[in-house]
Amino acid sequence: MISPDMKAKVPDPTFTAGDVKNASGMSYRQINTWDTKGALPNQRDQGTSWRKFSSREIFAIMVCKEIRDRFGTPLESLRFVRNFMLRDGADHLQAGVDIMRHGFAVFILTDLKETFVMDSDLEFEDLLHLGSLRGAEDQAYVFIQVNHLVNRLLACLRTPVALHIHEKYYEAVRQARAEPILRDEQEVAIIRAIRQRDYRQVTLTKKNDTEMLLEVHEDLSGSEAAKDLQTVVAEHDFQTLTISRHAGRNVRVKRTLPIPLKRKQRENKSANK
Repeated sequence: MISPDMKAKVPDPTFTAGDVKNASGMSYRQINTWDTKGALPNQRDQGTSWRKFSSREIFAIMVCKEIRDRFGTPLESLRFVRNFMLRDGADHLQAGVDIMRHGFAVFILTDLKETFVMDSDLEFEDLLHLGSLRGAEDQAYVFIQVNHLVNRLLACLRTPVALHIHEKYYEAVRQARAEPILRDEQEVAIIRAIRQRDYRQVTLTKKNDTEMLLEVHEDLSGSEAAKDLQTVVAEHDFQTLTISRHAGRNVRVKRTLPIPLKRKQRENKSANK
């Protein structure tokens, strides 16, 4: 369970090189090597040589190490990730906690050059559907889950916290997303009626549990068809035409088309058991 303090903001104590070692799994030798090559944030206590890290700095280090360990990425190639995560106003640790406390998995996507995205797997699913990664250029991306990194760092707090992925939240999202999905041919007919023509009005009347009447109202005024009423009449076997005349001319022609819809009754599975 998450503590009340975590609901607002992640506490931001300073961390030592020992905390970096414990949270990231890096040895002191690795920390010194990264320091020598300028891969670590440049922050030291005044008057001492001891290096101190903020929570967002140590999280950036952990992300870089995860990418390096999994993909063998050179330190120089991780400079973009580090700089992006430590730019003014950025706090990816807090952002990760905010997503994780809702029970979701958190991922980072980066090309190590100019793209960096951290979000839940649900948001990445939407990005893929929207074609965000359909560029024709030769491109490769690093894609890692960071829940375990966040939890490792939260374990270093004075009051350790662990945030877990909860399937019930995903189920709630699935149910919410399923609501707008068309369930039968009758609903498809309604959507088509709305989209296919420039109808002025669409009316749906429910007669009972299985029968509905869809009526589409169309204004034919000014169209070529309105000038030839015989053509209009011959277009549909069932329709209602309203004609307004002025000075011996048809000035407005309106048409209402009825579309009967019949929904199949759903089987009562419990009655068949």
